[in-house]
Amino acid sequence: MNRLYTGTVIGVSGLSPTQCPTIELINNVTVIAPSSNFSSIYLGNSSMTVASSFPLSPGAGISLNIDNLNLLYLMSQSGHSNNLSYIGS
Repeated sequence: MNRLYTGTVIGVSGLSPTQCPTIELINNVTVIAPSSNFSSIYLGNSSMTVASSFPLSPGAGISLNIDNLNLLYLMSQSGHSNNLSYIGS
């Protein structure tokens, strides 16, 4: 069965990791930091720090081969609220 999931994680703010929603994936997911974000959004795991994360600048995107979106955690600079959009199957 083919499935397509889209959505946005809204209001990621601060340096505490925020877990993405639970969505089971078969193939992969592409995540995009909207160009309207104030600063980079950082991708990683539950024990991430800025130094150990992957920065995603506003307007940038990346594809990930993961089987559940909830494996991805997000952070952004304190004082800035940023979003992350995703599309996966």
